[in-house]
Amino acid sequence: MLCGILMALDILAVDRVKIGYLYYALNDDYKTASVLASVTPASHSKQTYSGNITIPSSVLYNGDTYEVTQIASMAFSYCPSLYSVVIPNSVKKVSWGAFEGCPELTSVVLPANLRRIEEKTFWCCFKLESITLGNNVQYIGSDAFYSCRALTLKIPEKFRGELGTLECERVIYY
Repeated sequence: MLCGILMALDILAVDRVKIGYLYYALNDDYKTASVLASVTPASHSKQTYSGNITIPSSVLYNGDTYEVTQIASMAFSYCPSLYSVVIPNSVKKVSWGAFEGCPELTSVVLPANLRRIEEKTFWCCFKLESITLGNNVQYIGSDAFYSCRALTLKIPEKFRGELGTLECERVIYY
């Protein structure tokens, strides 16, 4: 059991690297990157991401290129001045609560290659207007779109994955 706890602590001890205006966790073994929150939970500070953000498909750090494949849990949560986000095709997973509680978020462009949208990803994004899911989405976590009152969610008609609880204005199958 102690080994499991130590392994969990090692996962939490990820080095934070700021590249441009975003923070990342870099995986040297696979040369991948995950977008992180602008603050650490221990700092008790407020998120600083704001405006219109375009996430790059890759980042360069110390001469190595890392493919951005994930948006980490709570990465953009509670950003009161975040308006739009464009996520590149390299991202396969948007983690738990990644955009939770962003009251001014109106637009998110999801990549066609996205496979997973975890629980509470867009929870309480009241002004989020439209999201179209690509054909590769296999999982939508419960409450992923909870209280997205203005949202029109477009889901491929052939979607056969797991669909969590939806609470949005309209769901359209295309």
